[in-house]
Amino acid sequence: MDYVNHYAPLALNLGLVDKRGFTRIDELTKQIQVLINKKEFEKAHDTQNTITDWLCFETFGIDLYNILAKTNATRIPQVWDYKPLFENIMNNEVRETLNITANVTWKFVGDDVYKSLKPDVIKSITHKVETILNTTDVKIIVYNGILDFLVNTAGTISWLDGLKWQGRERWFNASQSALILDEVTEGYSKRVDNLVFYAVLRAGHSVNSLSTAARALIIGLFQGTSELVISQSVIAGKEVFQFKYAVSVTKLMALSVYDLYEALNTRIMP
Repeated sequence: MDYVNHYAPLALNLGLVDKRGFTRIDELTKQIQVLINKKEFEKAHDTQNTITDWLCFETFGIDLYNILAKTNATRIPQVWDYKPLFENIMNNEVRETLNITANVTWKFVGDDVYKSLKPDVIKSITHKVETILNTTDVKIIVYNGILDFLVNTAGTISWLDGLKWQGRERWFNASQSALILDEVTEGYSKRVDNLVFYAVLRAGHSVNSLSTAARALIIGLFQGTSELVISQSVIAGKEVFQFKYAVSVTKLMALSVYDLYEALNTRIMP
């Protein structure tokens, strides 16, 4: 609910809606919470879709996956532009790397999968994340593109701050560090023990497809290699990690998909 709770204030503060729109979204948000309390998760998710559908209509097609994307009332979200590229990568380089048989085809969006998981989309897994943080040494990596309205960074930060774990007080007091690539600030990170958060600038919902720089960062961060990390220093009293490109953009695309697949057990979304 942390993301959904920020829909109304975020839409208002961005100027996407007026006070009437704020009230409309806020009322639907309260309905979602009631449905969740009743464990009517599928209805809750449908109500969330009502909010996003209405917002797209009111804003004449704002791209909720990337609010800065050039769009209109009839254009599909920009993320769909990458469908052919990702299907080609997944069904060729990644298939070969993972030894997946030819009778299995990867799709950009699987309707059957979505329908099957629909009741689970809005369920909280917070207690599971807290258990992992408190009882294991598994690293949990959370990242967000700041231009994503649907799964907004404000909601992610709210969720992270609300986690009940042994490092909670240190998390509150920890300062964020800058992520710099080719002398450009590409985002910020915050880390305490095995919990790491990355906020990626100039990226939306699909961080690895919308930001070439973010792809380079994410690959290095997931792998934990020094190939991409060239220095760690302090600028103006703040910790700074600087990166450089170590492989071609085409190779980065293939690697990013593969590494995200390998990292599924460490990337846990709120």
